Amino acid sequence: TAGEGVAGEGVADVDMVGADDADADAGVERVSALPCLRLLCFNRQEEDILVADELAELSAAHPQLHVLHSLSDPPAAWSGGRGQPSKEMLQAQLPPPAPHVRVFWCGPPAFNSTVRQLLGEMGYTDEMV
Repeated sequence: TAGEGVAGEGVADVDMVGADDADADAGVERVSALPCLRLLCFNRQEEDILVADELAELSAAHPQLHVLHSLSDPPAAWSGGRGQPSKEMLQAQLPPPAPHVRVFWCGPPAFNSTVRQLLGEMGYTDEMV
Protein backbone atom coordinates (compact mmCIF):
# COMPACT_ATOMS: atom_id res chain seq x y z
CA THR A 1 0.00 0.00 0.00
CA ALA A 2 1.35 3.39 -0.88
CA GLY A 3 0.24 6.96 -0.51
CA GLU A 4 1.58 9.94 -2.38
CA GLY A 5 1.21 13.63 -1.67
CA VAL A 6 2.03 16.13 -4.35
CA ALA A 7 2.05 19.91 -4.41
CA GLY A 8 1.75 21.99 -7.55
CA GLU A 9 4.11 20.93 -10.32
CA GLY A 10 5.40 18.04 -8.21
CA VAL A 11 2.84 15.94 -10.01
CA ALA A 12 5.18 16.04 -13.02
CA ASP A 13 7.62 13.94 -10.98
CA VAL A 14 4.86 11.53 -9.99
CA ASP A 15 3.77 11.32 -13.61
CA MET A 16 7.01 9.42 -14.18
CA VAL A 17 5.27 6.47 -12.48
CA GLY A 18 3.12 6.33 -15.59
CA ALA A 19 5.76 7.30 -18.15
CA ASP A 20 8.45 5.24 -19.80
CA ASP A 21 10.19 6.22 -23.01
CA ALA A 22 11.00 2.62 -23.91
CA ASP A 23 7.50 1.27 -23.31
CA ALA A 24 4.38 3.43 -23.15
CA ASP A 25 2.53 0.66 -21.33
CA ALA A 26 5.15 0.25 -18.60
CA GLY A 27 3.49 2.82 -16.33
CA VAL A 28 0.13 1.11 -16.65
CA GLU A 29 1.75 -2.22 -15.83
CA ARG A 30 3.37 -0.72 -12.73
CA VAL A 31 0.04 0.72 -11.59
CA SER A 32 -1.67 -2.63 -12.20
CA ALA A 33 0.89 -4.38 -10.01
CA LEU A 34 0.18 -2.15 -7.00
CA PRO A 35 -2.32 -3.35 -4.40
CA CYS A 36 -3.45 0.21 -3.61
CA LEU A 37 -2.10 3.64 -4.52
CA ARG A 38 -3.58 6.90 -3.31
CA LEU A 39 -2.43 10.06 -5.05
CA LEU A 40 -3.25 13.36 -3.34
CA CYS A 41 -2.59 16.41 -5.48
CA PHE A 42 -2.63 19.88 -3.91
CA ASN A 43 -2.93 23.01 -6.04
CA ARG A 44 -4.19 26.57 -5.64
CA GLN A 45 -6.65 26.64 -8.51
CA GLU A 46 -8.18 24.14 -10.91
CA GLU A 47 -6.16 25.45 -13.86
CA ASP A 48 -2.95 24.66 -11.90
CA ILE A 49 -3.63 20.91 -12.02
CA LEU A 50 -1.22 19.12 -14.34
CA VAL A 51 -1.96 15.83 -16.16
CA ALA A 52 -5.49 15.72 -14.70
CA ASP A 53 -6.93 13.92 -17.74
CA GLU A 54 -4.19 11.29 -17.71
CA LEU A 55 -4.65 10.66 -13.98
CA ALA A 56 -8.42 10.37 -14.45
CA GLU A 57 -7.90 7.81 -17.23
CA LEU A 58 -5.47 5.78 -15.13
CA SER A 59 -7.72 5.78 -12.08
CA ALA A 60 -10.74 4.82 -14.19
CA ALA A 61 -8.82 1.90 -15.70
CA HIS A 62 -7.26 0.78 -12.40
CA PRO A 63 -9.58 0.71 -9.37
CA GLN A 64 -6.60 0.35 -7.02
CA LEU A 65 -5.50 3.90 -7.97
CA HIS A 66 -7.37 6.65 -6.12
CA VAL A 67 -6.70 10.29 -7.05
CA LEU A 68 -7.80 13.27 -4.96
CA HIS A 69 -7.28 16.82 -6.16
CA SER A 70 -7.45 19.42 -3.41
CA LEU A 71 -7.51 23.15 -4.11
CA SER A 72 -6.64 25.93 -1.67
CA ASP A 73 -8.59 28.44 -3.80
CA PRO A 74 -11.42 26.33 -5.31
CA PRO A 75 -14.31 27.64 -7.37
CA ALA A 76 -17.75 27.44 -5.74
CA ALA A 77 -18.73 24.41 -7.85
CA TRP A 78 -15.55 22.42 -7.04
CA SER A 79 -16.40 18.89 -5.90
CA GLY A 80 -12.87 17.73 -5.02
CA GLY A 81 -10.88 18.30 -1.88
CA ARG A 82 -10.51 21.73 -0.37
CA GLY A 83 -7.52 23.19 1.38
CA GLN A 84 -3.92 22.35 2.06
CA PRO A 85 -2.74 19.11 3.67
CA SER A 86 -4.11 18.63 7.16
CA LYS A 87 -3.97 15.78 9.62
CA GLU A 88 -7.70 15.14 9.11
CA MET A 89 -7.40 15.06 5.32
CA LEU A 90 -4.38 12.75 5.37
CA GLN A 91 -6.04 10.41 7.89
CA ALA A 92 -9.13 10.22 5.67
CA GLN A 93 -7.14 9.52 2.50
CA LEU A 94 -4.08 7.48 3.47
CA PRO A 95 -3.89 3.97 4.87
CA PRO A 96 -3.09 3.86 8.59
CA PRO A 97 0.56 3.47 9.57
CA ALA A 98 1.73 -0.15 9.21
CA PRO A 99 5.01 -1.88 8.39
CA HIS A 100 3.95 -2.52 4.76
CA VAL A 101 2.72 1.06 4.13
CA ARG A 102 4.89 3.59 2.29
CA VAL A 103 4.13 7.29 1.86
CA PHE A 104 5.98 9.43 -0.69
CA TRP A 105 5.53 13.11 -1.40
CA CYS A 106 7.11 15.95 -3.30
CA GLY A 107 6.59 19.67 -3.43
CA PRO A 108 8.12 22.93 -2.31
CA PRO A 109 10.07 23.00 1.00
CA ALA A 110 7.21 24.37 3.13
CA PHE A 111 4.83 21.68 1.80
CA ASN A 112 7.41 18.94 2.40
CA SER A 113 8.02 20.11 5.96
CA THR A 114 4.29 20.29 6.73
CA VAL A 115 3.55 16.85 5.30
CA ARG A 116 6.50 15.26 7.12
CA GLN A 117 5.40 16.80 10.42
CA LEU A 118 1.78 15.68 9.95
CA LEU A 119 2.80 12.13 9.03
CA GLY A 120 5.00 11.95 12.13
CA GLU A 121 2.09 13.11 14.31
CA MET A 122 -0.04 10.40 12.70
CA GLY A 123 2.42 7.67 13.65
CA TYR A 124 4.25 7.07 10.37
CA THR A 125 7.86 6.06 11.09
CA ASP A 126 10.94 6.99 9.08
CA GLU A 127 10.78 3.57 7.41
CA MET A 128 7.26 4.31 6.15
CA VAL A 129 8.02 7.71 4.64
